[in-house]
Amino acid sequence: MSDGKVGAVINISSNALFLIIGECKAGKIKILESLEYPLSIGRDTFNTGRVSQEKIEKTCKIIKGFKKLTREYKVASLRTVATTAVREAINRDYLLDQIVGKTRTKVRVLDDSEEKGIIYREMLSEMSRNEELQKNKALIAYIGTGSLGVAWYKRGRLYSTQNIKLGSLKLTELLGELQSKTNRFHQIVEDYLSSFKEMIPKSSPFGKIDHFVVCGQEIEIIASLCATSAGTEITQIPIAKLDELYDNLKSKTPSEVAQMYGIDEEMAEILLPSLGIYRLLASFTRSKYIYASRVTLQDALLKEILLTREAKKRLESFREDIIQCARTLGKRFFFDEEHGNRVVRNAMAIFQKLKTPYGLDENDALILKVASLVHDIGKYVNFTEHYRRSYELIRGSNLPGVSQADLETIALISLFHSNLVPSESDPALGLLSMEQRVRVSKLAGILRLADALDRSHSEKIDVMKVRMKDNEISLTIHSREDILLEEWAFNSKARLFEEAFGLKVNLKKKVNPVES
Repeated sequence: MSDGKVGAVINISSNALFLIIGECKAGKIKILESLEYPLSIGRDTFNTGRVSQEKIEKTCKIIKGFKKLTREYKVASLRTVATTAVREAINRDYLLDQIVGKTRTKVRVLDDSEEKGIIYREMLSEMSRNEELQKNKALIAYIGTGSLGVAWYKRGRLYSTQNIKLGSLKLTELLGELQSKTNRFHQIVEDYLSSFKEMIPKSSPFGKIDHFVVCGQEIEIIASLCATSAGTEITQIPIAKLDELYDNLKSKTPSEVAQMYGIDEEMAEILLPSLGIYRLLASFTRSKYIYASRVTLQDALLKEILLTREAKKRLESFREDIIQCARTLGKRFFFDEEHGNRVVRNAMAIFQKLKTPYGLDENDALILKVASLVHDIGKYVNFTEHYRRSYELIRGSNLPGVSQADLETIALISLFHSNLVPSESDPALGLLSMEQRVRVSKLAGILRLADALDRSHSEKIDVMKVRMKDNEISLTIHSREDILLEEWAFNSKARLFEEAFGLKVNLKKKVNPVES
């Protein structure tokens, strides 16, 4: 967006609605308005599974007020999103429909991985400006009111992520009825969290972790209660002070905590579970400090709206984090990484020639790269019909910033890299639109050819050139070895590609790699 333009974000979170309005000037954002309206939609969702009509009407009223303010500021671009409380509500369709009908506002409900991806991109940008963090390993956590995201970081890149349905408010609601029955509620929280003590470290792709970096709605209050002054970006909180704060409030009621620290009772209720989560995660590192980031979802989205060029660069860089996380997923199932790399290289050579004429984009390229890396991970479970096991394992994983729909596409491409024929009658494809089914077939068709060129997993072939003319695409390859197996695999796997693209595919072998 050009200088002088105004953008805004409305975030419907689990315990409040947020509005942020900003203006871009000289490549920097000036915040014009930042509002928070407490409304605990999450209490409804996490207790009853649905948002009450009373809170739906309240939500619509707040959004109307927010939109009136955006008109006063002449906002050119408004983005409205919702997270866990709306995402998990049984009646979310009715809630979203009423918001559209009563406020003329379309809400995008972010997938868990999408939400975490937006936050991680912004956190990585902050961490890149901190020399101590950038050169070491770190455990990164985004602790929301309704969910928890954990990521493993090393020297500027994410290596693995986990999304856990455990947030400060969700934990409070889950265990809340026990609070009145004991004066040792903190012990119940600790016992509940102890179930994660083995699971989280087992997900780590590397050994000792140097630092612990967090962001979340409660972190600023926790920093102030620990008598730590907030920095412009990342604040250091001594873990000893965090432990001291926990010890001071663990035996007190929310009312006593609210009175003691001068905070509202709703925040006091979720403070103990929040501290419990922070302390648990900190125990997996050898850090003496919590590095607290002030990143919020609405701040990150506002930057995407107003600083489009910078946001595009971050997204391009973050795609490499997704690829690295895909490699970590593959290693978890002992995949042939060199084969995966060769399939990626082959697939991209074909993809780049088809990209423009067939309207494929960078997201399609990312999906194809990930599928090319992990399409064989099902062999870890069973060599027989391994592609079905790959499909199941990929669907059950998570990759930061990859939506559930895109993860499903990656899984489907991996399923159909075999000789299975994609069909509308297939249960795996039944819920997709015609356009989505064709997209899966096109990308799976490319993967089949790319995989066939390394059928023996022995790097016999180099793809020298890909040419497309009229209704034909030709791959010129070089090899000094017998490639009868690869040629057979290529020809037997070409049909899906030819039908999906309407192109005849030819393989041309060049004896000398130097072009004449």
